[in-house]
Amino acid sequence: MNVTRAWSTNTSIIASDPFIRIILVGSFRRNLHRYRAIAIVFFAVLCGHSSVTAKSKDDFIFLNNGDRMTGEIKSLVRGVLSFKADYMADPVRLDWTKVKRIESKDHYIITLTSGNLYTGSFALAAPGRYFDENFVISAGNETVKVRQDEVIRLLPIETRMDRSTART
Repeated sequence: MNVTRAWSTNTSIIASDPFIRIILVGSFRRNLHRYRAIAIVFFAVLCGHSSVTAKSKDDFIFLNNGDRMTGEIKSLVRGVLSFKADYMADPVRLDWTKVKRIESKDHYIITLTSGNLYTGSFALAAPGRYFDENFVISAGNETVKVRQDEVIRLLPIETRMDRSTART
């Protein structure tokens, strides 16, 4: 019991000793540049990671009339596909029924007329003679095939998480 009392007494002496406090605070101040360097590296890695996972601009759109565009799918809302290429000042609005095929490697939040919501990648193929389900959603281990007209909303994952675009 005396050992415990002596230990607690000694810790209170160390905590209340101004010389020890100066040493502890001084060591923190001496190492402040190291802490700043660690914080800068952490911030750089965090920013670098977000740029690596940023949405690519190599989506391919093929229209029924034979036109082909390369750029970035911005959204699909109410039958209007918003698409922007690097050389465009503003996104163009395309009629969803006039889009024949889409190739994209990015992930989207996909809403169907049934109310089902999927998060994953997709592919739109030209409808075949023997099948109508030309919109293929790859969500994890699940693959879902639906008709193009059943897709009512596409939002890139990046758009969904960005606070500045969520307000508009």
